Amino acid sequence: MLHLMTKLPIFQYEVFYFSGEQALSHFHARFLHLLNGELSVKTPDHQYQMRGGDILFLPEETQYHISAGHSSLLLYVCIHPYFLLNAFGYPRHQLLPFYSDDQPEQKKTLNSKIAQLAAQLLVQEKDAQPSGIYAKAYDLTDYLLRHCKAPLDREDIPAKATAKLQTLEEFLGTHYTSPLSLGDAADALGYTPQYLSSFLKKHLHITFQEYLNSFRLDAAWNLLRYSQEPLNKIGFQCGFPNQNSFLKCFEKAYGRTAESFREESLNVVTPKNSLSGIPITNHSLIQDYIFNYMDYTTPPAVPHTETLLEQAQILPHSSAPLKPIWNYLINLGSARDFEKPTFRNQLIHMQEELHFQYGRCTEVFTLVNIYTVNQEKTYDFSQLFRLIDFLKSIRLLPFFDIDDKPFRLYKAPEITVDYDAFLSAKSYDAFLFEILPEFIQACIIRYGFDEFSTWKFELWRRYNVNLSSLEPPDVFCKRFQRVAEIFKTLVPNAVLGGPGFNGFSDTQRFREILTAFHGAAYQPDFISAYYLPYAALAGDDIHNPSGYKASAHACTMVDKLREWKEMIAEANMGHLPFYITEYSTHISLENYINDSTYAAAYIIHQGIHNQDWTDGLGYWLASDFSLEYGNPNSPLFGGNGLVTKHGIQKPSYYAHDFLNRLGERILHRGENFIVTHGRDGAIQVLAYHCGILKQSFADAPMNRELLQYPYSAFEDANPLELRLTFSELPKGTYRFKEFSIDLEHGNVLRIWGQLNHSTHVNEDEIQYMASQSVPSMQIHTEELKGAYPLHIVLNHNEARLILIEPVIKGE
Repeated sequence: MLHLMTKLPIFQYEVFYFSGEQALSHFHARFLHLLNGELSVKTPDHQYQMRGGDILFLPEETQYHISAGHSSLLLYVCIHPYFLLNAFGYPRHQLLPFYSDDQPEQKKTLNSKIAQLAAQLLVQEKDAQPSGIYAKAYDLTDYLLRHCKAPLDREDIPAKATAKLQTLEEFLGTHYTSPLSLGDAADALGYTPQYLSSFLKKHLHITFQEYLNSFRLDAAWNLLRYSQEPLNKIGFQCGFPNQNSFLKCFEKAYGRTAESFREESLNVVTPKNSLSGIPITNHSLIQDYIFNYMDYTTPPAVPHTETLLEQAQILPHSSAPLKPIWNYLINLGSARDFEKPTFRNQLIHMQEELHFQYGRCTEVFTLVNIYTVNQEKTYDFSQLFRLIDFLKSIRLLPFFDIDDKPFRLYKAPEITVDYDAFLSAKSYDAFLFEILPEFIQACIIRYGFDEFSTWKFELWRRYNVNLSSLEPPDVFCKRFQRVAEIFKTLVPNAVLGGPGFNGFSDTQRFREILTAFHGAAYQPDFISAYYLPYAALAGDDIHNPSGYKASAHACTMVDKLREWKEMIAEANMGHLPFYITEYSTHISLENYINDSTYAAAYIIHQGIHNQDWTDGLGYWLASDFSLEYGNPNSPLFGGNGLVTKHGIQKPSYYAHDFLNRLGERILHRGENFIVTHGRDGAIQVLAYHCGILKQSFADAPMNRELLQYPYSAFEDANPLELRLTFSELPKGTYRFKEFSIDLEHGNVLRIWGQLNHSTHVNEDEIQYMASQSVPSMQIHTEELKGAYPLHIVLNHNEARLILIEPVIKGE
């Protein structure tokens, strides 16, 4: 929860022996799980005859009458309604009652989920570790969302329009807390602003702002009713620009002031009655009921009785070269960000430690000023040259993305450009073909042929704002030929690649693009693609975010790259370098897993396991400074930068640092570790335990609950145990240096939690976060006599680097 202030418990369980009759109305949503006996439950709309093992879900504030002829054993599991609203992502979902007898095939699954939550609640009374409760609660609420959600009731709207409206609701429901314009929503859904505006007026008879405010008001209504959040915070939390705007909108919509509504709600949300039965308070007896009546067999007090075991014998003489694909390329975002000293300083410090080879920039030609004097055009490249000079000064080679990807995907630059006209295919191509020769010639004069030939340029296949394909393969090939001709005529050794293939499109589309280049005058100098852990559900022309299915497992990227690499070889292009020019942990840039230790484990996994399938990985993104998402004052907002907008190093940053410390040759590579060695005789062991996202969290475009409980997003996993035995080591003294990224160390998200997740931090607090969110370090020495057993245990989303260095006498 986002620090929800409430006097009532978020989760609660009760076990009763009940007989007789009673009328009830509860504030919480609740599950009635009849463990034994018979029970009759009557609501205003239905009557349920429950028998032992039956489950009934009742939404919050449901009035019901309960009766039992004989004593029945009943388990209540209660959930605060605002938790349900947050878990569902936005406050428009209406829940329906759910009775297991109506869907018997779901009974066993629901029984298990309720039992697991009840067992965790039981443990919580003894052990204050709430992450387990939240993990089980999200499992259960995800089930509710899939089986108890009322369908969108729009009988007066055609089915096709209803589907579009559902997509719009999902988008607004996950973004209503942020500043949002009609153009932003239209871009995200692949519409024009004019179409979206007319669509809303035709079918809902309201403006876009009125529709957006209805989401904000729904959220405010629930906060006022179900929480004790201060009034001056509610408007801001719900996306209103200021307090006056919130209060006026609320009074206009509900015919009363927010203050009066809060006062009226205080009586409603206070539980007026409870079940008059015989409560069971003995923990051992409740545990027995849960385990026996509900077929729950895993004791909650010992969630992981065994570890995942991986063993290996390490021989120092068997090795292969290590290919450091992780530091080949780093995405720097918009070229306009370089005008800010803060951003440049962040890159200076980053490059001093991580040593990337290429810096990839978008929107480079927005830095060019064009003047017309006496009907002749003059091109001013001075701003762009300053960018290039800066990259050279920090030893980064330029990697320029010269296509017309929608800028607003990343950051909307504050410059006076008509983007809708500028990004149209015809307009942008005319601009590109005109400016490229001028740019190349100016670079030759300033930097020379040889240096220009070390730079790389990428031309993407065109996509819309949802990254769905818009450009057929033959059209892209024809456009590529024109651009390549301009480059190669002026600089024969210039490096131009593409197509920046959409990683969650149908893979067959990739084959079609490669085939389009057969017999063409110019082939790409490298093949490029980008990867986000998603796949399209139906082809390559999806126009809404809900059309994608998330890949919950980190290994999916390895499988995808292997498939692409094989296609490249089949197209007789296997000799060309293959780069993943953009990849990240999640399709959304507003998810706190990007700030968590999961990002570190994920990056390490990809850097180690993809060495055979790509020549370079380009992580998106260097700094959260380049993103416009979230509270502009908040130090963290779910951005996927290696550093925060204030320059604090995140777990993903330390992942690159760990990878950079590996040696030049591989001694052994396992499922969850790699062992390398360098010329100085030192050995490096890098171990990692990458979690598997729950599908519900993988699909979520933004999930604020991860702020406090990042591990609730992942499937349960046992700790990972590595037993590595080193043989034939030279006898002598060795220094062991051990660095860890885990929940306690190298984790800026945890340190931010110590500051109560404050969205307004001063310079002292920023310095504190930076100093405290570093990996742990331990150093010790040992005398080795030829063999050494190394034992490592890692929990979820942890990474550990161990450096084993021979000590030279006299040190």
